Amino acid sequence: MSKSNVLSFAAKGKEIRAKGDFLELIDSDIRNNPSCIQPIPAGIFDEIARIRRLAEENRQRELLEG
Repeated sequence: MSKSNVLSFAAKGKEIRAKGDFLELIDSDIRNNPSCIQPIPAGIFDEIARIRRLAEENRQRELLEG
């Protein structure tokens, strides 16, 4: 039996408009307060990489043990 997804155009349109409104809000904030924009510290990316590495190691270990 085949499963199909039904897409509501009204719901999808509402989702797209909400995303657009959110992006406009962010754009307005950036334009009105450019001094508040700061780069993301490199340490955060290092921490994300470390967490991903540990998660992958755990996943591999679970696959081997399971």
